[in-house]
Amino acid sequence: MFPLQSDSLVFDDIPLFLEQDNVLEDLLADCAVLDGNEQTADQAGVGKSASPAGGVQENKDEGKRAISDHVYQAVNYIKHMQKKIGEMKMRRDKLKRLSNSSGPSSDAEERNSDISGSANCVSVNVDVCQGGVEILISSSLNEGNFPLSKVLEDLLGRGLNVLSCVSTRADGQSVHKIQIEVNDLTSIDLAELQDRLANVIKRA
Repeated sequence: MFPLQSDSLVFDDIPLFLEQDNVLEDLLADCAVLDGNEQTADQAGVGKSASPAGGVQENKDEGKRAISDHVYQAVNYIKHMQKKIGEMKMRRDKLKRLSNSSGPSSDAEERNSDISGSANCVSVNVDVCQGGVEILISSSLNEGNFPLSKVLEDLLGRGLNVLSCVSTRADGQSVHKIQIEVNDLTSIDLAELQDRLANVIKRA
C-alpha cells in the first residue's frame, strides 16, 4: 500500500531534507492521534459489546481492526522513510567531506618532486621502462653545478646497476636521463627512490 522509494541516492540541498523531516513528523503526530482516538473508542465501546445487535458490533470491530492495520503500516512506512533520509544525510555529509579533502592532483603529480630555489628549479621523475627503471631529472642549473655524481653515487650505494646516463641541455634546461637495471620491480619503491634522489640534489 505504501511503495518504498528506490535506494538510489540523490543528494539535494539541505532545505529539502528539512522539509521531508517536517512532513514525516506531522504524519507521525497524526498517526499518534488516530491511534489514541481508536483506543478511546475501544474503551468506550466495551459496555456495548453485549448488546443484541451483535452483527453490527462485529462489523464495527472489523472496521476498527482494518483502520488499526492501516495506521500501523503508515507508522512503519514513515519510520522507514525517516531512516532512509537519515542514511542519505550521512552519506551526503561524507561525500562533502571527501570532496573538500581531495585535491586536484593526480598520482603522477604526487610522485613528481620539485625543488624550487631563488634561481633554479629541479624536477625528478622515476618511472618504469623496458628493462628496468628510468630516472629523468630536469634542472635549470648549469651542468657544472648540478650534483650528478652525488645522484650516481647514491644509486650505486643502494646496490642498483646503472645501465646508462645521458645528459643534454636545451632552452636553458639540463636533462639527465639515467636508466637502472631492475629484475624484480616489486623489490623497489619508485616513490621512495624519487623522494630520496630529490633530497640528495637538495642537500648537495
